[in-house]
Amino acid sequence: MRDWLVLLFLLIVGCGAPVEAQLTTVVATVEVPATLTSLESDFGGVVETLASDLSITLPPSTATVHNLATPTTIPSTAIPEDDEPAGDLAQQELIFDEVVHLVRDFYRDENYNGVDWVGLSAQYRTQLAAGLSETAFYQLLTDLVRELDDGHTFVMSPADVVGSEAIRRGDAGNAGLGITTLPRPEFGDALVAWAVDDNAAWNAGIHTRDAIVRVNGELLCCDQQGELNDYLLRGADGDTSEMVVRSPDGAERTVVVTYRPIQVQNSVVSTRSDDIGIITLNSFLPRRVHEEFTEAWQTLNAAQDLQGLIVDVRPNTGGSEREMQQSAELFSDGVVGHFVSRYSELPFTLTGHDVAGSQSIPLVILIGEATNSNGEIFAGLLQEAGRATLVGQPTNGNIETILPYELDDGGQLWLAKDRFFPPSGTNWDGSGVQPDIFVDQAWSASSTENDQTLQTALDYLKSR
Repeated sequence: MRDWLVLLFLLIVGCGAPVEAQLTTVVATVEVPATLTSLESDFGGVVETLASDLSITLPPSTATVHNLATPTTIPSTAIPEDDEPAGDLAQQELIFDEVVHLVRDFYRDENYNGVDWVGLSAQYRTQLAAGLSETAFYQLLTDLVRELDDGHTFVMSPADVVGSEAIRRGDAGNAGLGITTLPRPEFGDALVAWAVDDNAAWNAGIHTRDAIVRVNGELLCCDQQGELNDYLLRGADGDTSEMVVRSPDGAERTVVVTYRPIQVQNSVVSTRSDDIGIITLNSFLPRRVHEEFTEAWQTLNAAQDLQGLIVDVRPNTGGSEREMQQSAELFSDGVVGHFVSRYSELPFTLTGHDVAGSQSIPLVILIGEATNSNGEIFAGLLQEAGRATLVGQPTNGNIETILPYELDDGGQLWLAKDRFFPPSGTNWDGSGVQPDIFVDQAWSASSTENDQTLQTALDYLKSR
């Protein structure tokens, strides 16, 4: 099954190549071939990722395994034609083989989700002889790893890596849209899970819960593998695109978006409803989200008068595992699950601390179809720990962690290494985290004026 997420922070880098980075982090390092380098973050050896394109590619939970054990043809690279010169064939062959061997040896599923990985790779490799530009070469690698039906495994070109690192450091200047998106093949559009304030899409009137149908006359969703045609969302600073946008009520409109440098902000938004605090966690990106989250909680409960807290992760498509962990530590403590790979089982431990009564405040977490990756782990582990009641609809079901490997030309392979399992052993991958109180209104169909899930949570807390 492919319940995946490619978290593109729609940061489109430089001349417009997408930064396609993933969000979970890894809790263990492994021995890798000498030609490759495992990347580590500033967090004590924990590998931390960031979103790249800020568009989020999440196939539907009903997707089936794409088994190409004996393909008759290999798809050509689905990218716009460019004038780039062909790259060095010997180097491309080396990088291609590095990617193949890493997936073969370290991918979380030794059966590769039913794909004949070695045979399929050999057929894709024949396309190298044609002489590919860097863009076409990395699209070929992208097409290959997509055959695993696992959006947590992907490649980034050298240009994408530069942009991703700039966002990780908090640098500005990467042109893009400033949105996260969720592919919806059943509707033929891409749901906007989060439109970041004061960024290109937001300034053009594209809002959270809207959906993008067409870009410059071409359908954005989806290709044959259920993924967005994300090249349509690329642009350099000052470029413009005409987009057909669908509102939650089904009405369509046309907007013109001008690409601007991304400003990542407002990951945390807070408010009150009488004596109930409400905090929306839009993402576990960028860094220091847990600090914003803690400050929002402290501000809300400065008078120690709150009788309950609602944390809304319905638009949260993931992010840094470390940020998720530190946010969850406000509410719970101890071993809350394990990350399980082909070779190991590692405990995931929270070091809880009480801030303004956070360890005892009655807690409700709102979840839905766009809740993904570390967003759903956050909700699920607090539910299992008995600290939170979940209200809404099942999450996406994409519970993996990934490890980046640096390739010979400065590109990267991000490889799904393991999955998270709570103490009960429940497998959330595919089925998602289940709510304690189901609400028959999808998050994408709700609005500020008509949010049945939020109202249900308020009623629940006020009735306690």
